[in-house]
Amino acid sequence: MNCQLTANTNSTNKISLKCRATNESRTAIQPKGVRNMNTASSIITHYRHLVTVLFLLAVADAYFTDLGLRNDHVTEANPLMDLLYSNSVLGFYLIKISLPLALLFIISKIQPKRYLKLLIGFTLLLYSFVLSQHFLWIYLLVFL
Repeated sequence: MNCQLTANTNSTNKISLKCRATNESRTAIQPKGVRNMNTASSIITHYRHLVTVLFLLAVADAYFTDLGLRNDHVTEANPLMDLLYSNSVLGFYLIKISLPLALLFIISKIQPKRYLKLLIGFTLLLYSFVLSQHFLWIYLLVFL
């Protein structure tokens, strides 16, 4: 808000304050490093969308991995997840689903950084590759 204080020096001795909204003054009261709160909010929303997609990919990966493992069509490539799956299928699902949820919670609590977007993008790319492998074995199983 841009305000101007004016004093009328004639016989009425009035002092008036005229204010108008401007974008320049908003930056003065915002946290250091944030130019516009709407931009910061939209960045956080963008990150949340990316992590939501990551969550959906993780759920799909967990489901298709479980389906393939139960029917002996695939093997788990991650030795830690293989150990977890052999001990507890529920634990397997909980870990697969809770990690993206934890990331979503962390993103809502911190100021977004550029490297975070790169890491999420890399993870989305990796999950996309894993899901393409799931679709490949399902395709081969159904059509060949």
